[in-house]
Amino acid sequence: MNLVNSVEFGPFLLDPERRLLLRDGEPLTLTPKTLDTLIVLVRERARVVEKRELMELLWPDSVVDENNLTQQISALRKVLGERPDEGRYIRTVPGRGYRFVGEVQVEKLPRPAKKKAAWLLAAIPVLALAAFLLPKPAPRPHRSIAILPFKSLGSSDEYLGIGMTDVLITRLSNVHGLVVRPTRAIRRFDRADVEPVAAGRQLRVDSVLDGSIQRAGEQVRVTVRLYDVAGGTAVWGQTLDEKFSSIFAVEDSIAERLATALALRLTPAERAQLTRRYTDNIEAHRLYLSGVYHSRSWTAAGFDKAVDEFHQALAIDPTYALAYAGLADAYYRQSTVHLPLQEAAPKAKAAALAALQLDDSLAEAHTSLAAIRFRYDWDFAGAEREFRRAIALNPNDVFAHQWYSELLTALGRMPEAVSEAELARIDPLSPEADWELGLALLFGGRPHDAAGVLGKSVAANGDLWLTRSFLAWSLLEDGDCERSLAEYAKARAIDDNDDVRGQLIQANARCGHRDQAQKLFDELRARNGVSPFYVAVGYAGLGDREQALEWLRKAYAERAELLVFIKVAPSFAPLRGDPRFIELEQRVGLAGTR
Repeated sequence: MNLVNSVEFGPFLLDPERRLLLRDGEPLTLTPKTLDTLIVLVRERARVVEKRELMELLWPDSVVDENNLTQQISALRKVLGERPDEGRYIRTVPGRGYRFVGEVQVEKLPRPAKKKAAWLLAAIPVLALAAFLLPKPAPRPHRSIAILPFKSLGSSDEYLGIGMTDVLITRLSNVHGLVVRPTRAIRRFDRADVEPVAAGRQLRVDSVLDGSIQRAGEQVRVTVRLYDVAGGTAVWGQTLDEKFSSIFAVEDSIAERLATALALRLTPAERAQLTRRYTDNIEAHRLYLSGVYHSRSWTAAGFDKAVDEFHQALAIDPTYALAYAGLADAYYRQSTVHLPLQEAAPKAKAAALAALQLDDSLAEAHTSLAAIRFRYDWDFAGAEREFRRAIALNPNDVFAHQWYSELLTALGRMPEAVSEAELARIDPLSPEADWELGLALLFGGRPHDAAGVLGKSVAANGDLWLTRSFLAWSLLEDGDCERSLAEYAKARAIDDNDDVRGQLIQANARCGHRDQAQKLFDELRARNGVSPFYVAVGYAGLGDREQALEWLRKAYAERAELLVFIKVAPSFAPLRGDPRFIELEQRVGLAGTR
C-alpha cells in the first residue's frame, strides 16, 4: 500500500493530497483558497510566513489587495473555532505575517483508490500543488544567510572588514523572506582560521558569505565567496580590484551579485534599497564604517571613538541619515553599560529624530527611538508604534525584536512577549536572546519554563551574569532554594553588581537566611551611587512594605528606568494592591496596560 503524509493537530486532521480537513473524523467545508492558506501555514510552521510571501503563493498570477489575505485568515480561524486574539493555531505577528503554532503530529493515510483516467488528469494540478505545499525533509535553499566578518589583509584599516560586513548585512536584511544573521551573531567568527561552512552550521543557515578586503594606498581588493552549507561547496565567487574612492561601487556590485546568486525575488523597492547610498562623500562613508566598527566593541573607549567619528562624518555631510542612525545607536548602547540613561537618552533621541527626518525608512533609527520612548520617556504606545515600524522595515533587526519583547513583558502582554522573544532568536548562539525569552516566561508566571530556557543557555555560555542571575531568580520562584542560591553565587562571581545583590537579598530572606539577607542589604546600602530602585528591591525582599514604597518613590523621582517592570516583576508582588503602589503604576503609565 502506498502511503502519503497527513497532519493532525487538536481535533483536526489535514490531508493535503485529498484536500480534506476533518474535525473528529467529520469533513469541514472550506473554500479552495482557505484550504490552501492552511496548507501553506502548516507546512511552514517552523517560521513566520510573511504576508507578501503568502499572497504570492496563494495568488501567483494575480495582483491582489492585502484585504484578500485577511479575509482568508478570518475564514480559516472561523473554521478552526478560534478568536483573532487567541492564537491557538494561527498567531498574527504584527507588521509581518502569520505563523501556525498548533502542536502537530505527522501521520500516514492510505492513498485513495484509483479513479478513471479523466479524474486523474483533472487531479494533476491539485496533486502538484499538494506536492509543493507538503512538508519537505529539508529547508528551501538560501532562505537564511550569514555574512562572516570580512578579513582585513595587510592594512591598518581593520575597521574596513567589519564595516563592509555590516553594510552588506544591513542591505540584505531589508529583503523580506530572507533571514540574515545580525552583526552581533557573526562577530564571534572574526578570526583568520574560521572555516566558513562550519561557521554556517553553527549559525544554522543555508548559505555563508566569506570575504576579505585589502587596501594598499588608493587601491582596494575585495574577494568574496558564497558557500552552500548543506553541500559544503562554494557556489559563487568574485574578486574586485578598484580604487578606494570606488568603494561604493564595490558594495553595490557585491550586494547585487549576491542577490542574484541567492536567487532572491526582489520587489522594486527592495532592489533599490540593496544599492542605496546615503552619502556621496567617500571620507564621510569611511568615518561611518569606522564608527560602526568601534561601536560594535561594546567598550567605553569604543563608544567614545564611534561617537566622535559619527560626528565627524556628519560635519562633512550633514544630510548623512545613516550616520545619525549610527550615532543614536551608539548613544543608546552606551546607556546600557557605560553612561546613565538620563545623560545618554536625550542625545540618542535627538540623533534618531534627525535620522528619521532625513529618511523615515531607516529601521535602526526607529529601533533606537522606540527603545528611548520605552525606557526613558515611558511613552509605551509611542514605543510600540516605533518597534512595529522598525520590524516592518527590517524583520531581521534583532534588537527591535528583543526590546519589543521587553516592552510587551512590562505591559503584561505575556503571550505576545514570548512570541516576540522567540522571533528575537535570529542569532541562535546568543545568550542575550535566551535571556529575553527567560524574562518573558519568568515575569509571565512560568518560572519552571524560564529555568529550562535559561539553564540550557547557561550550559552553552555561562559567562553572562544576567543569564545566571535570572536562572537563579527563576529557580527561586520555582521553589528550588538550594540551586537558586548556588546560581546567584556564580552570577555574583562574574559581576558583583547591585542588580544581583538586590535579588540575592530577596532569595536569602525567602529561603530562611534572614541574617544573611540583612547583611547583604547593609552592604548594598553602604555602596556609593546605588540606585534607590535596588534599595526598594532589598526592602521588599526583607518584607518592609513602608520603606520599599518610600524608596520606590525616590526611584521615580530619579526616573529609574527599571520602574517600567514594576507591574510584572515578582520582587514587588507583596506590594501590589496597596493604593500607593497602584498610584505609582499610574504615574509610570502602566495602569490599565494589560
